[in-house]
Formats: sequence, C-alpha cells, structure tokens
Amino acid sequence: MNDAPMMTVADLAARLNVSRELVYRMCRSRKWPHSRIGQLYRFNEDHYQAIIATPVLPERKPRTQRERITALLRSTSYTPPTD
Repeated sequence: MNDAPMMTVADLAARLNVSRELVYRMCRSRKWPHSRIGQLYRFNEDHYQAIIATPVLPERKPRTQRERITALLRSTSYTPPTD
C-alpha cells in the first residue's frame, strides 16, 4: 500500500500551476482522476501522473459578443465572401 500523503485541491493546483477552481471543475466533470473522501477531493501520485500525462484543459468561454460571434463562426464552415 502506498503511504504517500494524499494531496488536497490546493496542493494539486499549486503543483500544476492552475487555479483551484479549475481543479474543482475538472473533477466535477470527471475529466481528471481523483478520490472522494466525503465531500473532499483528494489526489495521490498516480492521479497526478495521469493528469499530467493527458492534459485536458477546458476551453475558455467567450466573454464578449465579438468573442461569441467569432467562436460561432469557427464552429461552422463559414467562409467570408470574396469580392
């Protein structure tokens, strides 16, 4: 049995240089491996190795109308007309 201490969300976030909110979001969406102890998320070294082996970062949501339109145009096969 592995006697290494489990990492908290804050520990993992610091180790990965990401925000704690990102760690929570990735765990809630089940994209990152983790253990649940009650309502707490905990990570061992195997979880950490799996996370860094397959980085899956969420796309940033568009914040402005211009960003939303640009994202919409990219998601379709739109090509601007040429004159």
